[in-house]
Amino acid sequence: MPIGTVYRGGEMPLHCTLMRWFGFASDDVLLGFTDWLRSHMSGFESILIESEKSTQFGVYRNIPVHTLVHNDQLSLLHTQIFRYLVQVGAEPSDMLWIGAGYRPHVTTVGDREFRMGMQHVIDRVVLVEQGVTSDNQVIDVFPCKNVRIAKRAV
Repeated sequence: MPIGTVYRGGEMPLHCTLMRWFGFASDDVLLGFTDWLRSHMSGFESILIESEKSTQFGVYRNIPVHTLVHNDQLSLLHTQIFRYLVQVGAEPSDMLWIGAGYRPHVTTVGDREFRMGMQHVIDRVVLVEQGVTSDNQVIDVFPCKNVRIAKRAV
């Protein structure tokens, strides 16, 4: 997911959702968050995730996902990011799916899915901006400790 990539109509590639959408009061607050996340992730080890089972998420239980086998590292990372966002006054789009309601998962996209038993190493966190027209854009990429990622010029 190179920086600057736009995903039309909200259709993203397969990914593990780490945090729901948050709004920032200003560009300075967003910049502070990106600085914090870059520093934080540079000391964070890659995380091995494994698909546990297929289920449906969302208010109407109509979004196909695969939940993940419990992973302390992933839960810790979610909590640390959530704590930082609360401290800087970032506003969540809703509270249902964060904090105590967080259930790590990979959303099925078309015919692509993270089937039961599949594993993947998370070696980066990608920050995506939710567009007003359902277009989502990658605004930054934060590699884990000892991972180098080439940045695309925007």
